[in-house]
Amino acid sequence: MDMAFLLIGGYRALGRRPSSETRRKVIERDEGRCQSCGKLGSDLDHVDGSSDDPSNLQLLCGPCHRVKTSEAMKPADDESRALILVLSLSRVMPDEPVLLADDEEAWADQWRKLTNERKARFEESLLAVGFIIPSKHLSRLQLIAAREAYLAT
Repeated sequence: MDMAFLLIGGYRALGRRPSSETRRKVIERDEGRCQSCGKLGSDLDHVDGSSDDPSNLQLLCGPCHRVKTSEAMKPADDESRALILVLSLSRVMPDEPVLLADDEEAWADQWRKLTNERKARFEESLLAVGFIIPSKHLSRLQLIAAREAYLAT
């Protein structure tokens, strides 16, 4: 099942996560019980599609949710199986990371370096148009907001 999610790009993190208020309403409506077997529920399930409307959500226990998800899976076609094989052989199976992002420790260090370099370039572009940076401790997002305020005046 994990390979199927890999092939479709996984869930959109925010697109499949109902708000805590919606979650609370569904759990309350379903009385905390799995709508399939009646045991204690733990997972919010989208009945049809990705709508987070409570009418499209139901509470399921983990095992029933996995069964429902697996029943919706279709066998991979030849092209998908070939892609899975290529991904497995080229990215999953090698002893050494193939891409920088495959090495969690190296990627964390490199990501910080890239982020700092990007912020430095952004600060240089601000200075080039006469913007005075109020503090070196501002995040890039704070700098963008300050720039927008500056440009608005």
